[in-house]
Amino acid sequence: MLCYSCLLHALSFTDSLPCACVQDTAVILGREQARLQEELELTRRQVSQVAHVMQEVAKCQTTDAHLSLGDVCRSYRRLKDQCREEYLMYNLPAAALSQVLPRFGMLLADWQPLLQPRSAAVLREFAAWRPLLESDAQRDNIFQDLSPHASDDPYTQLLAAAVLPRLSTAITNTWDPRDPEPLLQFLEAWAQLLPSSVQRHILDTLVLPKLDRAVKAWEPTEDPIPLHTWLHPWLELLGRQLEDLYPAIRYKFTSALQKWHPRDGSALVLLSPWHTVFEPKEWAALMGKSILPKLAYCLDSEFAVNPVDQQLEAWEWTMSWAPVLPRQQLISLLIDHFFPKWCAVLRHWLVHNPDYEEVTAWYLGWKGLLPPEAQDHELVRQKLTWALNAMNSAMDGVPLQYAQPEAAPNVGAGYAYAGAAGVAQAAASAREPASAHGGADPPLRDLVESYAQDAGMEFLPKARLHEGLQVYGFGGVSCTVDSAAKLLRAHIGGQWVLTSLEQLLGEARRRQRL
Repeated sequence: MLCYSCLLHALSFTDSLPCACVQDTAVILGREQARLQEELELTRRQVSQVAHVMQEVAKCQTTDAHLSLGDVCRSYRRLKDQCREEYLMYNLPAAALSQVLPRFGMLLADWQPLLQPRSAAVLREFAAWRPLLESDAQRDNIFQDLSPHASDDPYTQLLAAAVLPRLSTAITNTWDPRDPEPLLQFLEAWAQLLPSSVQRHILDTLVLPKLDRAVKAWEPTEDPIPLHTWLHPWLELLGRQLEDLYPAIRYKFTSALQKWHPRDGSALVLLSPWHTVFEPKEWAALMGKSILPKLAYCLDSEFAVNPVDQQLEAWEWTMSWAPVLPRQQLISLLIDHFFPKWCAVLRHWLVHNPDYEEVTAWYLGWKGLLPPEAQDHELVRQKLTWALNAMNSAMDGVPLQYAQPEAAPNVGAGYAYAGAAGVAQAAASAREPASAHGGADPPLRDLVESYAQDAGMEFLPKARLHEGLQVYGFGGVSCTVDSAAKLLRAHIGGQWVLTSLEQLLGEARRRQRL
């Protein structure tokens, strides 16, 4: 009886458990079932997605000739847009690379990078494939110092396999460093398609070594093409790397100038473009060793201050260097080798009762011939002030102060009465060419720009010069506009040639069709 009572008590306790516990368990089980159902659906979608990816990749694997690079590109673009996670997870760029390399080989079979740098078909395909193949690390320049041949980035591997061998062969075997334009045009056309590591590889391993060999072989006295015309265009791309070539260049300049005479203006043409390229101390050393002594000798031995019959050839030879001489060297040249003669002539003239109007005209003529780089220097102003004071003293009848102990000129006293018109006229003649060419006629450039706009062509300045003239891009053709001479030149067929607007437009359109 006691056990039966205990059983009834236990049953009554069980029946009294809260119904809420059972309900909570049911809710938990329901949620778990829903979660598992979602995971199942997600897995099914993933399986379906992977199957779709595999199907698309397999479709591109075929060697069917009718499946073009464009067809494969569109397939992979859809995969990247629709299945981005799988595209990265399964490294589809690597799969795409293996599929498109043979097709790129066929596309580039007859392509010559330096003759066809702007081939529309080639540029279009690489522009389309770069975003599909390039990794984020490559895009962010994480591996910018890595050789293209050692990179695991698919796009860089494509360039290393399809472009670099052809470019390397062209640079090594056919490119003449004295004609930089073909290679510069290639780098310009491919600027948006070459990762920095690839461009650096081209410049460091292909361009710079060939420039180095060309500089070593260059002979300034024999080569008709000035060095700066083919080396300076690389300043923007190579920058300070070119400095390794400068010691050899300065040595060649120094050797070539050993027998040079200031009457030979070709030296100024050859050297002046380097004025702002060499470091100031290196430029000053070159001028001080090879130029300044010969200019000083020219003033000492071949130049005379003679108001009767002033000859300015030696003066003009010497002062043509004023814009590029370091200022202290220019001042030293004038103070030590010009003003002693000039002051001596003035003093000798003033003590022989001259016509002071002629003296004044002579003074002003020479003041106008002094280079602008020197006129405001304190030492030059002191000499000019002394001359004015001497002239004023002579007019006032005050004896001259011999503060300038220059020797008297080797000319007769009678020259003082022959008039100073000779030097004034010579000064005017010396200034005439500069003023004649100073007002360059600008409308030709505007005409070319307007013509380009009407034809739907870009007309933009490039970061280089040719023979001192700005190089412009007229479509895909490099050209220069010489407004002063009213000449238009274009780089066609590997050389700079005179051209017309119609010929320039025709060449630009022909290159667009390549």
